[in-house]
Amino acid sequence: MRVSKTFDFDSQEFYRAIRFMGRFNPATRWVPAFAVGFPLLMFYLVVVRSWGRISVLSASLNMLPWLLLGAFYLALVPLMQRTWARKATEYDPSLRGPQTRIVDESGVEVRGANSHQHLSWPDLRRIAEGPEFFLFFYNKRMAHYLPKRVLDAAEIGVVRELAQANAGARFITRSQSLRSA
Repeated sequence: MRVSKTFDFDSQEFYRAIRFMGRFNPATRWVPAFAVGFPLLMFYLVVVRSWGRISVLSASLNMLPWLLLGAFYLALVPLMQRTWARKATEYDPSLRGPQTRIVDESGVEVRGANSHQHLSWPDLRRIAEGPEFFLFFYNKRMAHYLPKRVLDAAEIGVVRELAQANAGARFITRSQSLRSA
């Protein structure tokens, strides 16, 4: 069984793949907790504890910097990911031009402009299947992606079978990834 597909690099699609990759990065889980939790803590310390002594205007002015800080942290990761996706071809010349992904019994082969990489199944840390992509993680945070839009239903089944057979517990399906994210 072998699936070989070529597709053109698309920065919007790459952005969606980066967002999906981020669901598997433990550090990105703490950013929303910090962005929401810290302003709530400050709301309690500044406003709730002094409720009878301060006016609504004073409470609003005291909370404004903390709300802005929380909004900044909530927007930071998506803005960084969007910038990275938009400038990806500048950062990584191998993304220019057609991209080829080959999945077979030996592993995953990734080809780009003047670039060729073969990852055997034991070399992959995790394989994730989402609604739009298969992700092949070559380290904790980074993955090569194979968009499902270029695959037909039979080829999606073949990639899924190869990942299940060769990666075992390191293969995470869509329903598992939604629970673990």
